[in-house]
Amino acid sequence: MKYRFLYAFLLVFAIPAIAFGHARVQSSVPAKNAVVKFSPSEVKITFSEALRIKESYIKVFSGKKLISEASPVLSPDQVTVSEELPELAPGKYTVQWKAVCLCNDHHATTGSYNFTVK
Repeated sequence: MKYRFLYAFLLVFAIPAIAFGHARVQSSVPAKNAVVKFSPSEVKITFSEALRIKESYIKVFSGKKLISEASPVLSPDQVTVSEELPELAPGKYTVQWKAVCLCNDHHATTGSYNFTVK
């Protein structure tokens, strides 16, 4: 009974505070685990927060070989990062990303996902 207030406090204040300021993936093209018929011309990831482009990146790998050499481009609303790709041969590719939010605390999040070109 006496812990109900503590639990309610944590749910309302502490948990949302932990999540605030971290850019999370909202969508990506190609999508996670997508199988595409043609080589995509770019990788595009949209995040939940505005980003610092100089500290954020997208890297595309084929095995351990880095495929993407271009500088990422940030959309005018600062939430979508894209990177041009060369013509990709059929195979499995890994997208690695780092997103640093524009918020005051500069939290960085990282992740990766795969897609396949048939």
